[in-house]
Amino acid sequence: MELDERVAAFRREFPQLEERIYFNHAAHAPVPRSVVLAAAQGLEVGSKVALGGEHWNAYHGTEEEVRRLAACLVGVEAGQIAFVGNTSAALSLVACSIPWKPGDNIVSARVENAANLAPWLNLRDLGVEVRLLPAGQDDRVDLVELRALTDRRTRLVALSAVQYATGQRLDLASVVAFCRPRGILVSVDAVQALGAVPLNAKALGVNFLAAGGHKWLMGLTGMGIFYVDELATGLVRTPVLGEKNIAGETGARERDPELRLFTDAGKFEAGEPSLAGLYGLGQALRNVEACGLEEISQRLYRLTEQLAEGLRRLDCRVISPRGDEEWSGIVTFEPPGLPAADVVHRLGERAITTAVRRGRVRVSPHYYNTPGEIDTMLTALREIMAS
Repeated sequence: MELDERVAAFRREFPQLEERIYFNHAAHAPVPRSVVLAAAQGLEVGSKVALGGEHWNAYHGTEEEVRRLAACLVGVEAGQIAFVGNTSAALSLVACSIPWKPGDNIVSARVENAANLAPWLNLRDLGVEVRLLPAGQDDRVDLVELRALTDRRTRLVALSAVQYATGQRLDLASVVAFCRPRGILVSVDAVQALGAVPLNAKALGVNFLAAGGHKWLMGLTGMGIFYVDELATGLVRTPVLGEKNIAGETGARERDPELRLFTDAGKFEAGEPSLAGLYGLGQALRNVEACGLEEISQRLYRLTEQLAEGLRRLDCRVISPRGDEEWSGIVTFEPPGLPAADVVHRLGERAITTAVRRGRVRVSPHYYNTPGEIDTMLTALREIMAS
């Protein structure tokens, strides 16, 4: 698998990785130089917005361009995208927007990341029950139990597109097919999917989708996207209000005390986004667009498949599913006879960055990594296990 010109050029955007192999994109991606420069441009524009005119127009033009890029990535209309600070903020908006009644319930999964559990658990004071799908020995979410956990009081099913610890990619289409006829809304934490595997929110039929930009999208922290479909937009109310999400011209808003909110995802944007984050996210999305998400996904599959096969040859137990519809950019494994934390530490001493999640080694390369880097890690792991 040779590096084509686009991938080779993109690798040069990471001078901070010249002496390091970085396999931890599921935690926090290194920021490409182009994103840093775009964020700096955003700061420059932000410093002049108060002057109005061309600076104000430049900001708003960029905001709508980035919204279009984000919408294109997830297969929806631009008006269905709101900008948020991060995944947690978006999921908290979902939690606070649904008009809950005591006795309602939510279904999530026991092995979800805290970001996709805390917003729902916080609703227990309102009398909302949180029910959790079980997981097997390898922490695989069992969707078969979804029917047993739902009833006429189930208002929401909240799951991750890709599980953070195991890399299991869930069959969201089957979740929606079960929930939609029953009037159950579906919320998706997509932060471990966007930028790594294709995910079309409209085709899937999910109602909410949230993702921060600092993982597989390789953007900055503090900026993410929030998709809300037409059905959900009409059912929920926003808990955050400000001048930006009230419809009408400024003068009309001042004369009319009634709160007439936007009827699309704009109702969830109470104020202006960080310009550095906005410009950085825009460049991150352009980077994805330039290479092509399908090509990124195919290359990432080949890299992770090489890694999984190499781990098996070393008698490591690969936990992450590798089926056509279940694989992701995350490969989690158990090294025989060694604590995962020790392995991660010793790989780090060799300038190879990985992570520990739920007592296992988690490796999350990206498409700009190379087969040679995979081989280097496998060689290092062999030496660690032999020592």
